[in-house]
Amino acid sequence: MLIFIRLVVLTTIVVFAVSCKQQVNDLASNVNVFIGTQDRGNLYPGATVPFGMVQLSPDNTEDGELIAGYQYNFNYIHGFSHTHLSGLGIGDLTDCLIMPTMGKLHLNYSSKNISGEGYQSKITKTTEKASPGYYSVHLDDYDIDVELTATERVGFHKYTFNQKGDANIMIDMSYLNAQPWPNLEIKKAFIKKIDNTTVVGGRLVSNWSPNRYVFFAAKFSEPFNSIGFAIGDSIQINADSVMAKDVKAWANYTISEKKTILIKVAISSVSPEGALNNLNAELAGWDFEDTHKKARQKWNTELNKFKAEIPDSVKRVLYYTSAYRTMLAPVLHADVDGKYRGSDGEVHQGKHTNYHIFAFWDTFRAEHPLLTIVQADRLPDIINSMLAAAGEGGHLPLYHFGNGETNCMEGFHALPVIADAYCKGITGFDSEKALHAMMYDIHGNGSLGGEDSFKHAALKGFNRDNQIYSAKLFHKYGYVPGDMTIMAATKTLEYAQNSYCIGLMAKQMKKDTAQYYLKAGEYYKNVFDPKIGFFRGKYANGNLRKNIPDPAKQQSGWDTTDENGDYVEGSAWQWLWFVPQDIHSLVQLLGGDEKFVAKLDTFFDPKNVGHITEENGGYIGQYAMGNEPGHHVPYLYNYAGQPWKTQKLVRDILSQTFKPTVDGLTGNDDCGEMSAWYVFGTLGLFPVNPAGGIYVFGSPAVKSAQILVGNNKTFEINVTNYGAENIYIKSIKLNGKQYDKTWISHVDIMKGAKLEFEMDNVPNKQFGADKSSYPPNDAYN
Repeated sequence: MLIFIRLVVLTTIVVFAVSCKQQVNDLASNVNVFIGTQDRGNLYPGATVPFGMVQLSPDNTEDGELIAGYQYNFNYIHGFSHTHLSGLGIGDLTDCLIMPTMGKLHLNYSSKNISGEGYQSKITKTTEKASPGYYSVHLDDYDIDVELTATERVGFHKYTFNQKGDANIMIDMSYLNAQPWPNLEIKKAFIKKIDNTTVVGGRLVSNWSPNRYVFFAAKFSEPFNSIGFAIGDSIQINADSVMAKDVKAWANYTISEKKTILIKVAISSVSPEGALNNLNAELAGWDFEDTHKKARQKWNTELNKFKAEIPDSVKRVLYYTSAYRTMLAPVLHADVDGKYRGSDGEVHQGKHTNYHIFAFWDTFRAEHPLLTIVQADRLPDIINSMLAAAGEGGHLPLYHFGNGETNCMEGFHALPVIADAYCKGITGFDSEKALHAMMYDIHGNGSLGGEDSFKHAALKGFNRDNQIYSAKLFHKYGYVPGDMTIMAATKTLEYAQNSYCIGLMAKQMKKDTAQYYLKAGEYYKNVFDPKIGFFRGKYANGNLRKNIPDPAKQQSGWDTTDENGDYVEGSAWQWLWFVPQDIHSLVQLLGGDEKFVAKLDTFFDPKNVGHITEENGGYIGQYAMGNEPGHHVPYLYNYAGQPWKTQKLVRDILSQTFKPTVDGLTGNDDCGEMSAWYVFGTLGLFPVNPAGGIYVFGSPAVKSAQILVGNNKTFEINVTNYGAENIYIKSIKLNGKQYDKTWISHVDIMKGAKLEFEMDNVPNKQFGADKSSYPPNDAYN
């Protein structure tokens, strides 16, 4: 009897323990990977796992303007390559394209995509299916069913041949999603047969990212009859390998009855041996369905960190799809043994797990602050990867992927990412080394040439010498002179924010240099023109530009004429608000709370429509949801006592500019930045100051949410009086107590705060009206 009682007690304890574990729901079923794959979103629909090195996805365009190599409305496919950029504004990657075919051998795809004239195939769109970690389609021209899944470093292909005949599985190392860059070149490539089931290869390519190495190892489930090789259009007779710039290979099979052939393809930046090691370590077996199941489990584990109750199914799909896209970059760069190819082109043995694909001009605003909440344990490796790039390449990453730096966009936005992580208490990286690298960059160190090269670069767009030269000018003059370089007003604003981040981190580290950088964080004031109420260019002699700019005119930043060279990817209106580190001083620059609110009202007024560009969409007045510089602006009413306007505005943006369609994004997703904005907006908060350690309230569009923040803690959001019309905050409770602030700290979130919103269909204009409720500039001063 005693044994029986003990057994019952033990069983009860076990059952209770299991029931107390965090339940993992199949939230991947709420993700539509095709959203944003048409037009501006620049997204791919293929198979990958969270932060995975491999992105195995269909390709149907080589036009670098169609960034991810895929557009949904094209009814043909060139093949399936293993690397893709997620939502950026310039094309690259699409490495190691594989395409199964039947019948006549074709060495190239048809540029006109005509059946029978190339290895591409028509598809019927209704056969195209995809979900997190999986993609499938039927190739009409060949009657082949294609299924794809992946591990972190291995792409897994399943080809079912439904017709008898001669089959050739193409491997094209010349395929490239590219724009006509001056340096565009596949410098060398090779493919080599190891045995009748194993092929390896690689290439060195200069595209957007220069001198990038990628290698592959492919294993076939069945021995091929033979393998052929070609250089360009020239078939190489009796060859077991081929090396040149334009190389292809094809594995030949005789299909006598319906047959399935599996191919496992691993990649590496190090070597073909590294790729083969990745393949053997991650995918030793041939169970496609089990691999797909595990990929989906990985996605569900990560998506369950974002668990939310959203009754509206359309909004639920948008929310979880956005959460999914925040985990498509950065991605793994290191092999399973820790080796990776660094920014110096050499192979390194990392003490950390190396990551790449950094798009900091975009992602420092919302994507990286979101990662500090739900991926804090991944941040040390990401920051160590940034520091490794600095040591190998001479500076912290700007727009960096593979082993190369694109030097795209202005500013040094690795700085807010590092400062934010450090000030939030994330450890596991050398903070002294990080601070030194940050100061090194902001002072314009790391010259690639002398003073003459600086001046030559000053008017040549995005490049390293331009950044170095401009940063030196910033510290010399207290602003970037508009007669000495382009994008001067924007650079002044960006460098001021970057300097503040150094000051913030240095202050936490008790460094004497902190005050200098905090003061430099106020240099934005030096290019403010109180007569017109906007930031604009100032000459080296201290005079403002001769011509007053049209504040609504969009500027690319490339135009060097006197009146058009102040801003990058925006207008004076859109860059007016970029002082996230010091919003309260900006309020005063614009005349105090009432005038600040009036200026915001004009900015968002639908009648205030200026020069709309094709690149960006989602316009509400002068606000462009489709580009990053203004992402924080809807939340600024909180800083002037009228948060109810933010609440309505954020709900309008959520409903008007995000759609559950293939063209449902109004701009580039930019490595998850646009998606992170949607996630934060749906939860009802946003990091206005990306390094500030606080989140400003919007209007929660969830009924409840349980955000897993690590250390067995859950940040809970509950909404009472939830309803489609109830968009205004009536009151808030934090941990059961009345809370009158219009913001919450990162510290509270990571402790597992319980936040309760009471909503209403009419604005509570008293909530947040008292200055004691206003958000501070940051949590640290």
